[in-house]
Amino acid sequence: MIREHPRRLVADEAVLLRAVRPLQRLSRCAFAGVPFRLQPEVMGGHDDRLTFPEELVLRLIAKGYLVAIQQAAPWPERNVPARPFTVILTQEGERTRNSLLKQSRAVEIDRVAA
Repeated sequence: MIREHPRRLVADEAVLLRAVRPLQRLSRCAFAGVPFRLQPEVMGGHDDRLTFPEELVLRLIAKGYLVAIQQAAPWPERNVPARPFTVILTQEGERTRNSLLKQSRAVEIDRVAA
């Protein structure tokens, strides 16, 4: 049996993956720099623990753990890339989340980004 190499995450990536349940949405306005919030939120306010920076979400999209289900179109004339404003876990994201919740050795967590 071939053993798979453990997946490596940074601590903030692990926090986000533990917080998001399968099919739960992270959403925001499609402006650059605006943080993503877990949905549904409690009416009448927000909890900063459920808010994640754009850079973190974009990094997890690039790693294949999240996927944009809604995004603003790119604007090449102004050198503006497509901007996601609603994302969910991918199948790989769900597997990694399950491994994190089970405290499996399949995922290694670094305290800071390399």
